[in-house]
Amino acid sequence: MLRHQRARALVIAWSAPPLAGRHVTGTRYVLPVRCPSQRTTSTLPSSRKCSRERTTHAVMALTRRNTAGMAVPTIHRASPSLSVRMKPRLSGAGGGVYNPRPMDLRLDLTVAEGYKNPSQIARRLTEDWATRNLYCLACTSAHLDAARANTAVWDYSCSSCGALYQLKGQNKPFGRRVSNSEYYTKMQAIAAGRAPHYAFLQYSIPAEAVTDLFVVPGHFLSSAVVERRAELSADAQRKGWVGSNILLGQLPEEGRVDVVKAGVSRSPVQVRDEWQRYGFLAGKKGGWAADVLSCIRVLERETQSKDFTLRNFYARFESELASRHADNRNVQAKIRQQMQVLAKGGVLLFVDRRGRYRVVA
Repeated sequence: MLRHQRARALVIAWSAPPLAGRHVTGTRYVLPVRCPSQRTTSTLPSSRKCSRERTTHAVMALTRRNTAGMAVPTIHRASPSLSVRMKPRLSGAGGGVYNPRPMDLRLDLTVAEGYKNPSQIARRLTEDWATRNLYCLACTSAHLDAARANTAVWDYSCSSCGALYQLKGQNKPFGRRVSNSEYYTKMQAIAAGRAPHYAFLQYSIPAEAVTDLFVVPGHFLSSAVVERRAELSADAQRKGWVGSNILLGQLPEEGRVDVVKAGVSRSPVQVRDEWQRYGFLAGKKGGWAADVLSCIRVLERETQSKDFTLRNFYARFESELASRHADNRNVQAKIRQQMQVLAKGGVLLFVDRRGRYRVVA
């Protein structure tokens, strides 16, 4: 290639529409493009005419392939030596709004007038605020739809990506154990990989505002973090009903995504970036991957090391995971499978054939 000539490339980025009711991410590509007025791709002059031709033909070629409703791509120049590994962009149905309107943390106390039961007051205040302010963390939708009264398992849904949310609100900090909804329906959803996301909202009556809000992604829930409560007695209004507790203390740090912290709402861009980091766990049945990740974090703290071996992991956690997942007869094979899932997700690095791993994220 001549010195005064250089190859060029086009970085083409677009947002893809969602597929099968789940959020889909667009990707940035670097494509070498041949100028129509040149014979090869490696000797492209930098003339404006040729540049316009390359851009036009790249758009036309991509548009011909892209007939499934995708938007017209945006063209950017880039050096061919540039190593491009961009984070995918979230995309909701119809494009969505990546940065929704600012959250109004103020409560409307008038919606709870006339109520005397503390739980009813909390429900009215938090549901009213959530309906006005909650946005979807799994896609770009700026609004969530409230469910009908007495809907099991979930309280809000996203019309763009289909994500489900359950809301829990109170006027004091959440402890390590939080009472929650019906047990058996929740466990069925976890086993099927369809657990909703749980939004934990704390508010202050004196301040008349929401002070904290964090969301636990449904793919971080497993039998290890859901506790069965005692069945209601025969004298109770809902006799025989079995509730549950969510053991927040059993969750890894990654299992809590802060939306509002100490009275300050965080940027939706940052919130969604944190959410997306472990999005590869979504749909994994039984919560196995989340359990193994939680054990890895415990082992990392105990050993003060990023490296560990499968032998050490088995010795420390095999019996614990076997008790959590009593229906599985081959726990070691399942653990190795989840290690592969976490390695593909960029959490672990396979070091050698002796079963040594390194935590990289």
